[in-house]
Amino acid sequence: MKARLFITVFLVLLLIPNVVLLFGLESNLETNENLKHATFPKIEINKPTKTLSAINSFYTGNFGLKKTAVNQYIYFKRAILKEDPLPNYMVTGKDNWYFLGNQYNNVFKNTFGVIPSEKPSKILSYLNTVNQYLSNQNIKFYVVVVPDKHQIYKEYLPYTLPQGTTLLNLVKQNASLNSSHVKFIDLHKSLLDKKEQHQIYYKTDSHWDNLGAFYGYKTLMQELEKDFAITSLNKDDFNITTSLKTIGDNTKMTNLKHEVNFVNLEPKSPNKIDVVLDDQNYLHFKNNSKTLNLLMYRDSFTNALTPFLNQTFNNVILIRDFNVAKSHINKHNPDIVILEIAERNLDYLSRATLK
Repeated sequence: MKARLFITVFLVLLLIPNVVLLFGLESNLETNENLKHATFPKIEINKPTKTLSAINSFYTGNFGLKKTAVNQYIYFKRAILKEDPLPNYMVTGKDNWYFLGNQYNNVFKNTFGVIPSEKPSKILSYLNTVNQYLSNQNIKFYVVVVPDKHQIYKEYLPYTLPQGTTLLNLVKQNASLNSSHVKFIDLHKSLLDKKEQHQIYYKTDSHWDNLGAFYGYKTLMQELEKDFAITSLNKDDFNITTSLKTIGDNTKMTNLKHEVNFVNLEPKSPNKIDVVLDDQNYLHFKNNSKTLNLLMYRDSFTNALTPFLNQTFNNVILIRDFNVAKSHINKHNPDIVILEIAERNLDYLSRATLK
C-alpha cells in the first residue's frame, strides 16, 4: 500500500509541471529570460529535425513551475539575504546603477585589465587580413570599439581593483608595434568627456542611450570626414525630448523594474528611408538623397546608431556578425566597411575569420 501511494504521489509530482505548462497557469508571471521560443513553435512537417529542436527548446525554457521557482529564488536572495540573485549575470552598483557580470565575456575582469594571452595577436591578425583585403578593393575599413558601461561609469561599480592593461589596449599596442594600418576608432575619450555634461548610458541597461549613441556617431563621423566628403548630423538637427520608460536588460534578469529617463532625438527634417531588408541579423536601409554606401558588421550597440546612419548614407547594410564575408562585399559594393564591437565582445575577434 505504501509503495502504491509513493508511486502515485511521484507520478502526480511529475505531471504537475506539465499541467501548469499545458494550461498556462504561469503565463502572467514575470520572466527574467529572453527565450528563443516563448510560445509553442510552428510545426513544420517537412523539417522534422528543426521542429523537434524547437519543441525541445520551448519545453526546456517554459516547463511548469520554472517561473515560480526562479522568482522565489530571486526574491529570497534579494529581499531576505540582501544579495545579488545572479551575480555572474547582473551586479548592483552604487546609486542604483546596474552592471553586467562576468558571465558576459568576463566584462568585470577586463574592466580592470587582463592577463596577457595570445588573443591580442589573433585579433590583430584577423583585422589586418580584413583590412588588406578591403584595401585591395579600394574600400575603407574602420574598427569602432564601444566602451562598456563599466569603463565609462566606473565610479558606480560596487568595488574597484588596481588598473591593469585591458584587452583593447593590448590590441592597440600590438597594432602600433607591428605598424598595422587598421584604423581604430576608440570612443572612450569622447564619451568620458560627454558624460560630464549628460548621462549617456542607461542606469538599468548595459547599452548607451540615444544621446550616447549620437555622441558616438559624431566621433565616428569626425574620422570618416578625414577620408570622405560627407556631412554629418548635428544636435541642432533634432528635436530632443525626455520621458520616463522602463528599460533594462540588466535589471530584467532579476525582475527589477525601474523607470529611467529616455532621451529621444527626432529629426526636424528627416530624409525618406526605405526598408530594403528587415531581418534582425541582416538589415538594409536606403536613403536616395545620399551617395556613400556603408556595410557594417555590428552588435546590439548599433541599434541606437542606426537612425543617424540612415540619415547619412545611401545604402546602410547592417549585419549581426563579426566575420567579414567576401560575398557581402561583392553583393553590396560598399564605399566603407565598419566593424562595430562592444569592448566586452572583443575576444570574439580572436576566433573570427574572413569568409
